[in-house]
Amino acid sequence: MQSDILIGFQKGGILSVFRIIMVKVSPDWFSLAYIYNGRFLECHLNQDQCGNFYFQRNHSFPFR
Repeated sequence: MQSDILIGFQKGGILSVFRIIMVKVSPDWFSLAYIYNGRFLECHLNQDQCGNFYFQRNHSFPFR
């Protein structure tokens, strides 16, 4: 599933904006892939280093 939705990534008091390129949702996990500074990165729900992703319209997925 492709998307150009802009999100804010907040961790350690720093807020940055990324572009979502793929979102996968299943009953057991949530995966969010995005491009940052030309690099492809992917976060999973069970990885604490992902911090929190805040979607537009105050829609958020806490990665904890």
